[in-house]
Amino acid sequence: MTTMSQSANAIALVLASLYNRLATITEALEGAGWQVRAFQNPREALEVLRQGGIEAVFCDEYLRGASPSGFLAWTRRLAPKMPFYLFTIDEQPQRITGSHQPDSLLSFPPSHNTVPLPAKLTSLGDVRMNAKELPLEGNTGLVPLADLIEMMGISNQSSIIAIEAGRLGLLYLDEGALVHAISHRSRAQGVRALAEMLRLGTVEFEVRDFDTPLRKTIHLPTATAITEATRLIDEKARDQDLVELVRSGCESADTVVIGYPLAQAPSFGMGDTAEVFEIAKGLLEKNRAQLRKITHLSIETKNHSYALALFGEGNLVAGRAARGKSLLLMAAIVKAVKGQTAQFA
Repeated sequence: MTTMSQSANAIALVLASLYNRLATITEALEGAGWQVRAFQNPREALEVLRQGGIEAVFCDEYLRGASPSGFLAWTRRLAPKMPFYLFTIDEQPQRITGSHQPDSLLSFPPSHNTVPLPAKLTSLGDVRMNAKELPLEGNTGLVPLADLIEMMGISNQSSIIAIEAGRLGLLYLDEGALVHAISHRSRAQGVRALAEMLRLGTVEFEVRDFDTPLRKTIHLPTATAITEATRLIDEKARDQDLVELVRSGCESADTVVIGYPLAQAPSFGMGDTAEVFEIAKGLLEKNRAQLRKITHLSIETKNHSYALALFGEGNLVAGRAARGKSLLLMAAIVKAVKGQTAQFA
């Protein structure tokens, strides 16, 4: 059994933004024999981690100014073998993303009987000897882009991340805050450009000296911007699946388009997306006055069949097919929408 005298030098780094949770975790660890260094600020915790002498990291799932994934990524770079424990209410927390996983999930609230006991980890050595600065270049297979952004945010770094030597895009971080993103492939900027770069497979990156961008296109906290970009990625995947389902349900469909009725342009589609999107918005507005709340409708013209449906939070999906196929097209759209709604519910 580990005693207080045996573990007097066993230092645990504790990070939790909410004071009540920080106090609860600290009390439990001290009761188990740990000497605790407790922090609410991730940057302050990172500086102590850099200095070495820490035996284990205990992180709460609720953080401000960083995410558990980002702090975990930094811990793995500074001390790859350092035990990292995450306190969570859920068995599968939603806040852990990227390539790294904690050594163990600990239930909150803890007690001194439920937390790991101190152990002399001679194999770790001094954290300062293992410390590695951020890579100047590498690939996202080894260091996922989201982890890299998180690490730079925690370390308050000002740099430009160039994807494939800047050919695919650039990300600007000013004192750790993501302020601008541009995709050179699609010319998208802001969070949408960030989403495109997060969707890329394994690509090369390099970290360049900071230069103030001509304009700022991201006005969200970095962690929030990554979350929003992830949401856009999920929406893109949903839209791609939806288009394929409609096409498989109505083989004569030459156009399928998705977007918000109040938007100037569709968000995704195939075929004559701009033309069909405008026709669908017009049909929706002209019939709303008479039919009030519309969920789906179809129409035949001299040359084509059209059908549309509303789903989710005001999304519009519309399609165009050969003349005489309006009912088949509408059935394909409705079936696809119901399938996607069930999948993402």
